[in-house]
Amino acid sequence: VCCIKNTNHEALIDSISKKENLEENLKNDLKKDLTEEVRTYILDNSKHTDLLFVTEISEHIVNRALDNHIDICFILAQGHLETAFGSYGIGESKKSIFGVYKHHRNYKECINYYICLLRSSYLVNKTEKQLMNNYVNKNGYRYAEDKKYEYKLKNYYRKVNKSTSISDLQHKYTNLNNEV
Repeated sequence: VCCIKNTNHEALIDSISKKENLEENLKNDLKKDLTEEVRTYILDNSKHTDLLFVTEISEHIVNRALDNHIDICFILAQGHLETAFGSYGIGESKKSIFGVYKHHRNYKECINYYICLLRSSYLVNKTEKQLMNNYVNKNGYRYAEDKKYEYKLKNYYRKVNKSTSISDLQHKYTNLNNEV
C-alpha cells in the first residue's frame, strides 16, 4: 500500500509539473505573438526600418506593459500619436517616444520612464480608458496642451485595436497569468 501511495503521489507531482510547463510555454508563445504584433504595428506606422531595433523595443514594450498591467494598445496609441514611435520631433532628438520633454540615452530608458510616469502619476485610481476621456495626472494636470488630445488618442487606440490582435492576446495572457 505504501508503494502505491508513493507512485500516485509521484504521478500527481509529474502531472502538476507538466501542466505548469504547458502554461509557461503558452505564456511564452503569447508573449512572442504579442511582440510580433507590436513589431509589425511599429514598422507599419513609423519610419523605422532597423528590424533588430524595432524588435528590441517591441519586446521591451510588451514585457514592461505585462509586468505593470498596462494596456499595450494604449501604449502604442500614445507612441504613435506623439512621435510615430520616435520618428520625428523630440521622439527623434531626445529619444522620447511618448512626447515627454526629457532626454533619454536610449529608447528602452524612455519606455521605462514612461511606464513609471503612467503608474506613479496617471494610472492612480484610473484606467487607461478613463485617461482617454480625461488625460490628467493625480494632481489634475493635463498630459498634453492640445484640447483634442483625448479624441486623437482614442482614434489611434481604435486603429491599434482594429489592425492588430494585441488586445485579445494580452487578455489571454492576463487570464492565463491569473490562473497560475
